[in-house]
Amino acid sequence: MWLGGFNMKKIEKRRQTLLLLLIIANIAFSGFFIVKANENRSDLLSGVLTVEGDRKGPEISPLLYGAFFEDINCAADGGLYAELVRNRSFEFLRSYTGWQRIYDRDKAEIVVENSKPINENNPHYIKLSTDCPGGELGLKTAGYGGIAVENNKGYRFSAYIRCEDDFDGFISVFIENEEGKSCGEVEITGLTGEWQKYSAIIKAEESAKEAVLAVMVQGVGTVYMDMISLFPLDTWKGRENGLRKDLVEMLAALEPTFIRFPGGCIVEGNLLVSAYRWKDTIGDPAERKTNPNLWIDFQSYGLGFYEYFLLCEDLGAEPVPILNAGLSCQVRGAQVVPMEELDEWVQDALDLIEYANGPVDSYWGAKRVAAGHPEPFNLKYLGIGNENWGPEYHERFAFFQEAIKEKYPEIKLITGAGVAYDGPDYRIAWDWAARIGADIFDEHMYCPPQWFFAHADRYDHYPRGVMEIFVGEYAAHGERRKNNLEAALSEAAFMTGLERNSDLVTMSAYAPLFNKVGASQWTPDLIWFDNTRVYGTPSYYVQQMFSVNKGDVILPFDFRKSPSAQGEDTMYFACSRDYENSDIIIKAANRSTEKQLVKIDLKSDNFTFSGEGQAIILTSERLSDENSFENPTKVAPVTEKLKTADKSFLYRFSPYSVTVLRIRY
Repeated sequence: MWLGGFNMKKIEKRRQTLLLLLIIANIAFSGFFIVKANENRSDLLSGVLTVEGDRKGPEISPLLYGAFFEDINCAADGGLYAELVRNRSFEFLRSYTGWQRIYDRDKAEIVVENSKPINENNPHYIKLSTDCPGGELGLKTAGYGGIAVENNKGYRFSAYIRCEDDFDGFISVFIENEEGKSCGEVEITGLTGEWQKYSAIIKAEESAKEAVLAVMVQGVGTVYMDMISLFPLDTWKGRENGLRKDLVEMLAALEPTFIRFPGGCIVEGNLLVSAYRWKDTIGDPAERKTNPNLWIDFQSYGLGFYEYFLLCEDLGAEPVPILNAGLSCQVRGAQVVPMEELDEWVQDALDLIEYANGPVDSYWGAKRVAAGHPEPFNLKYLGIGNENWGPEYHERFAFFQEAIKEKYPEIKLITGAGVAYDGPDYRIAWDWAARIGADIFDEHMYCPPQWFFAHADRYDHYPRGVMEIFVGEYAAHGERRKNNLEAALSEAAFMTGLERNSDLVTMSAYAPLFNKVGASQWTPDLIWFDNTRVYGTPSYYVQQMFSVNKGDVILPFDFRKSPSAQGEDTMYFACSRDYENSDIIIKAANRSTEKQLVKIDLKSDNFTFSGEGQAIILTSERLSDENSFENPTKVAPVTEKLKTADKSFLYRFSPYSVTVLRIRY
């Protein structure tokens, strides 16, 4: 077309060429450009992430992502510990807790006595007697909200029993389903006048979710029973005093590098009488003291320090036990052990190290051998006190520190920051810990998601070379303290800061670990379960994504936002290099409601990229989305192949997402 002597087609072509040159110049000047997303619209670049692949930053702590265990929310008894009977030794404050007494005979009696116990640590037992035949006499228990059994699976019943000389019968034991029908039973015969442990296997002939265990006296006379127990044969590693397999498998899938146990406030106790004493938790389960639990009921101590050490060994995790520092829970108003009486508590710490690491011919090492483990557990870390603070704690910790370092200088001691994570009390605790040369400083944070987003850089400017940091308990507590995507996303943002600073933050653990539906005392939690099912929360999958995708060294990076994307930060990063798998790893959290298109530049003169890679993505439509038994993976990671994984490529981070990119070189 011609207009006034001008060729309009040529003019338009020159205009397009000029526009293209301007765009190219803008790219060269700023590094930002417009990328066509589809045929109908274009997406503006959010920023450029430049990763320095040849510049090695700090080594990532091999212990960075661990697990924290405490018997709260029925995490141990009724949970991880596979025992199906509650109050098996009649040592609860209310002796019949968990039991239904069955007697419709004349002159029948069922009472708890303590005149002739099986041992001094287990003083109470139950007496069942009648001198009239016919009718029923016995006990029933639904355990922890119903006993779940599976068809064709075996269950080990055991009990300590004795009888009076005139008893002429036997004991029938059966598992009764919800309709009152027996789905498996055995008989216990050959009773004598002395305490003996009797065991038998009950094979379930059908499945039941809410069965009861019935222990019935058949005959006339008097029978005494204690430590009435029912265990599935199918425990973790098949151990008799074992752990619930599906819960351990969920824990194992996190690949924790350490396990901190047994708590928590449970270590301190409401009062010193209920403080956790590790020596009461080893040896024959029938000889372990039942202890008041700060959170609920009593602890059977069936899951004790020996089992904790075994679990750590099974999972390849460092054991990190926490011992009482001579104070009960300060949040609840502390009882304090006088300094002149503290020797016993310090000796407990020294004896624990000997139990874990001592030679087979030492006193406590021999007890480890007797339990079946001649090899040492190689304990390296020990916490003294939980959330303790102030002069009382500082004075007592110094007493522990002097004694332990004198005998076991190789043991790294963990000291608590108290309940404060900032402010004057925190500063006092920090200055004190630095002054005494603390090995590891334990900080706890339970804060709203906004706090975790805002403090992802918390450790960027902490002083180095003073002491290591252990973020021993943390979790995002949003509105109504839900285990939703918002909480998990904020934790992921915070964790990028932990990883970037893992030369300082050498250990971290989400808390609490487990919650049983119907027994909840604290939310949110990492893993939820009932008697037959288990699922991970969004926070669980964030922990897993970070733990199993941990590199060897931090890589320095720079993220420059596009001029058009200025405002509140919505992207959080940590970058590392995995030598064994030849991967560059980029962890990213995007809190924005929009996709974020990022240009990723991988700078390196020492290696080339294969073009292969994968993206592991956790996201959902709403920040309020949660997992459940009905939809256990509503918010869970999916893995995709990276279509382009080279020195420079574009990647769109989904809204409300946590992403791990692995780029193979």
